[in-house]
Amino acid sequence: IPRELVFENYSFAAKILEYGPRLLYSLLTVGISVFAQVLSSAFVAYGLARIRFRGRGIIFGLIIATMIIPPQTIIVTQYLMYARVNLLNTMLPVILPCFFSLGLNGGLFVFLFRQFFRSMPKELENAALIDGAGIMGAFFRIILPNSGGTVLVTALLSFIWQWNNFFEPSIYITDRSRFTLTMMLSNLSASAAQFKMGGFNNGINLAGTFLCALPVILVFFIAQRRFVKGIENSGLAN
Repeated sequence: IPRELVFENYSFAAKILEYGPRLLYSLLTVGISVFAQVLSSAFVAYGLARIRFRGRGIIFGLIIATMIIPPQTIIVTQYLMYARVNLLNTMLPVILPCFFSLGLNGGLFVFLFRQFFRSMPKELENAALIDGAGIMGAFFRIILPNSGGTVLVTALLSFIWQWNNFFEPSIYITDRSRFTLTMMLSNLSASAAQFKMGGFNNGINLAGTFLCALPVILVFFIAQRRFVKGIENSGLAN
């Protein structure tokens, strides 16, 4: 239990973390990943839920199976693949899989969207098809706009997991200028040496941790009510 409050620790932590630039860089990276993950997961789930084709049950089973594969088991192959196409020391190895619904826990998001799409009345989609909207038009104009709760749940969970993702970026990125805020936090004590902070203490560590968690806390509190409602509508609570 602290004996006194030292707000100066926050300024020290923000300086060491390079908080402003790293925050914007992290938000941009995570924002692109979340957008790609939501769109691709919904698109894949729509095909599995509403379009009949041979082998869709097997494909869905394989997607669910990806949820039990730890990323550590395939990280070496992925590293070699991205090294061959010169994508190391960028955030593209983390962002690109999200465009193919292969980001963090992508299988779970496909499952959520599929369950929700299967519960939607087919009359909505049929009306759009009769009006000449086509499959893509029905998806973007009817199905997706009516999936607000599931979209919100997927976006929030994806945001939290991508924001806290340290393992994969730490493998692909060694250039300190491209570190995210979470990666900077792991080197907080070591980075203090360049600022000649002889009085570095655990208070600065805790202040830095709070600053890194602050965006997630704010996002959750802003969307808390809709998030809980989205959990109920998506079927995840069951």
